[in-house]
Amino acid sequence: MNKLVLRGCLFSLALLSGCASQVQCDSTKTDPSMLEKLNCDVGGGYQRQVQQGEQNVLDARAQNELFRAVYADIDAQRKAVRQDLVGQQQDMAKLQSNLDNLLSQLKKKYAGKQDILQKITELERQAKSLQQSNSNDPDVISAKQQQLVELQRKISHLELSLGY
Repeated sequence: MNKLVLRGCLFSLALLSGCASQVQCDSTKTDPSMLEKLNCDVGGGYQRQVQQGEQNVLDARAQNELFRAVYADIDAQRKAVRQDLVGQQQDMAKLQSNLDNLLSQLKKKYAGKQDILQKITELERQAKSLQQSNSNDPDVISAKQQQLVELQRKISHLELSLGY
């Protein structure tokens, strides 16, 4: 009987010392001992591992949502830029059409006056060069804006010289 009690005490002591130690519990370990399994199960090692895995999944989901939000914002910006570009191209086509109509009317009206026809021809040449530069490069767009300002100035000057 003494041996049985001694064995029970040793087993309990081994079990308690196993619970007290901080063994790294690895649920993927293929051949853990019975004492290791019991220690990890009772000590909460497996539960901590599951909770850590769940937290990692939640963190990854949150990051994934942030990535999706960023991608959606980029897509919205890209669409806005495309719309702006399409709008600018439509505005430029409208400007070109109106300018062509104006210059053709002025040519007809002032057919005999060479100095005015020369100004009109210069304006047509400048308008054509503006129409040909269809680039999305910010430097080209900036230069195009400067050319439009210059074209506007020249048209104003022509308008004033014609007395309108």
